[in-house]
Amino acid sequence: ISDVILTVRYTSIADNSLQSAVYTHLQSYIASGPFLRLFSMKTDFPEAFYQLFNSADGTQSTQISLTNLNFPYLFENQTGLQILQLTAYLEPTAGTKAISNGNSLSLFGQTAAVSPDPFKTGSAMLEASYNLTGPIALSALTPTVQASGLVASQIDDILILVQYNAGGK
Repeated sequence: ISDVILTVRYTSIADNSLQSAVYTHLQSYIASGPFLRLFSMKTDFPEAFYQLFNSADGTQSTQISLTNLNFPYLFENQTGLQILQLTAYLEPTAGTKAISNGNSLSLFGQTAAVSPDPFKTGSAMLEASYNLTGPIALSALTPTVQASGLVASQIDDILILVQYNAGGK
């Protein structure tokens, strides 16, 4: 058998009380935050990742524009998304023993405190923690990513972990 065709026919009946309960539950879920979203520069922002290591003038600078569309569909129409915490992970390429100048990575105008091997696995991965002075509105993020002296052959990806909430909670 090379193909299987499955046909499903059903009838649904609108239930306004159930719809109201679902909407109420979703609103309380959204208000309960915070939530986490992990971005891969290599996958989610490939042009920015390439530009960070291959700019024409040799500077390591690029732009990442985060909007509601970069977050789960549930938050697409939410106003007031706020960034609570930023953490970047510099993932080394296979065979890399150490990442040079990892402490120079600046995300969204924030500088980092860098820790080696955050998961205690013996890898060359670096964790860059950004101490925000308070919640930052998603719309107010400076989209710049900058570095100085990062070596492209040592970095396979830059992962950005964003902790956020909705509605100014």
